[in-house]
Amino acid sequence: MTRVLEDAVEALERRIFFETFNRRYQELRDDPEAWAEIEQERRAEEGVVGDASA
Repeated sequence: MTRVLEDAVEALERRIFFETFNRRYQELRDDPEAWAEIEQERRAEEGVVGDASA
């Protein structure tokens, strides 16, 4: 019974995490200024990731 309860709590925590994550991500996408900053950071990091894998 304890294991069933632990699994249920873990599943609920995971669901809440991803629901919150998705909501915040959508809020970022809905804010053009914030989204532009994210895109700028991604472009800046692309070169760094590419250098590390070479």
